[in-house]
Amino acid sequence: MENHCNLLDRAWIDVIDHQGIESRVGIRALLRDASDYRALAAPLGTVNFAVLRMVEAILYRAWDSRKWRNLDNAIEHWQEKWDQETLFDDAVVGYLEQWQDRFDIRDAEHPFFQVAGLHTTRGEWKSLDILVPDVGDAGDLYTMRSGLDSVDAAEAAQMLVHCMAFDFSGIKSGVVGDARVKGGKGFPIGIGWCGWLGGTVVEGRNLRETLLLNYVPHREEAGAEDLPLWEIDGIGPGLRDDPRYRIEPPTENGATGQVELLTWPQRRLLLRWEEDTVTGVLISNGDPVGYTTKRGIETMTPWRFSEPKSKKAKLIRYMPQTLDAGRTMWRSLGGILPNSDVPKTTFKVDGTKVEVEKWIPAGNVHWVGHLVGADVIPDDRDLRIHMVSMEYGPQQSSFIGIVEDAITVQSPMLALDNDRLRATARRAVEYADGAAEALWKFAKNLAFAVSGNREEADTERIQAEFYTRVDTGFRTWLRNLGPDTDQDAALADWAGKTRSTATGLANDLLTAQGPAVWTGRWDGTRRVTGAVAADWLRKNLNDCLGKEPRRNTENGENA
Repeated sequence: MENHCNLLDRAWIDVIDHQGIESRVGIRALLRDASDYRALAAPLGTVNFAVLRMVEAILYRAWDSRKWRNLDNAIEHWQEKWDQETLFDDAVVGYLEQWQDRFDIRDAEHPFFQVAGLHTTRGEWKSLDILVPDVGDAGDLYTMRSGLDSVDAAEAAQMLVHCMAFDFSGIKSGVVGDARVKGGKGFPIGIGWCGWLGGTVVEGRNLRETLLLNYVPHREEAGAEDLPLWEIDGIGPGLRDDPRYRIEPPTENGATGQVELLTWPQRRLLLRWEEDTVTGVLISNGDPVGYTTKRGIETMTPWRFSEPKSKKAKLIRYMPQTLDAGRTMWRSLGGILPNSDVPKTTFKVDGTKVEVEKWIPAGNVHWVGHLVGADVIPDDRDLRIHMVSMEYGPQQSSFIGIVEDAITVQSPMLALDNDRLRATARRAVEYADGAAEALWKFAKNLAFAVSGNREEADTERIQAEFYTRVDTGFRTWLRNLGPDTDQDAALADWAGKTRSTATGLANDLLTAQGPAVWTGRWDGTRRVTGAVAADWLRKNLNDCLGKEPRRNTENGENA
């Protein structure tokens, strides 16, 4: 039986190399050889996101300096790290040596991500079912395992990090020493911090580049006592004894900075070991996260202005923008890419109207925009923006699923002074949305022609089918859009493809109707038939995409 299990050297992080071979590595090996790996490779994207954030916290602390509060200093520092062959430099080596004991998952005093001695009055433990999520039978559902007796150290480590980041809400174990416990129960304080996020990762050609692209040294808290979980002393079963963590309502709770948020202690945890396996767990309440007050601190999510939260706080409040199931990521480009022309709204603060942006991109995306503009990142790079969000059930007390998507853009798309290029991309999204709306109206008219009832149209299914048909084409179009592109020609090309897709889908719908669609029904002053519905569709597509090019009847080419 082992008495120690140090995650710096124990292999527990899933990675995949450039040949597609998967393996597990410890933290030191990952940082030393990150260029050899294409990406993190746990089966669940939420695990990869949580582990990536934990590793990012190491880089923030190893390289921390007040100098990075100055933008020019921060960019120069970042470029120095970008030009290094490895992340495992002297500063990182020294930092890990200093805190080595805190990465021991079985340490008697400071077990990694846990509270030593955590216990209930009855000394009970919970089944691992509540700690270890898994992919359900449907392949896309995120359910809790049933009847799980034990896991090895590697899987336990992954799930500790994941639980702290994404744990669902609901009643938790009531542990001794937590003044909030009533009747032996810990009542809900909300989900883990990452559960609120549209978790955003800018991905490079390998894991070294990815870790650096999401490392944002330029921040107000640089050089401050902004600590990850393993550096914080004195965390016990109850709330931390600091006014910033005891604000009412807890949605307003503060944080020291980004590093603290990377490993925010939303839960108090302890594993039960038998021999070299984990057979039980305690999960109790930790520090509620102030999820309405983290814009400007958290860098790995986009944001949306929340009028209800702002009215309640009587201050401007932004909420993290999650990735929605059933909505492709590229349809929200306006809130994902840097944008100086984002739509705005007004809100009264102390009786004065203030103009606020409706959406704000993730801080890491904005930071990469600085780096591209400063020629630190070359113009010929493809960058992949990957997002992941957790879906929760009623009262956020269970997992339902995870949502993941990604887009690839040329690096100039993120340069902060390249608004025209991004405006072209946004216009292309507007074309698709306009065509989807035109199909919505077409389906309504088709339903009326057949039955006289427009509400019988399955508009959601039809629009979903349209977006499915244009999805691959748009991703390719976006990836090819760069500073040397003839943007007017590219938009015209996309408008043509969008029109063709919408028209093709409409023809399929029309063909599937019975003879009644050609007879139609009277609607006020005219008869609505399939032919009339198709004509109205053409006009609506012309309104949103521009007029369809005339065809030269002599040679069959567009005029």
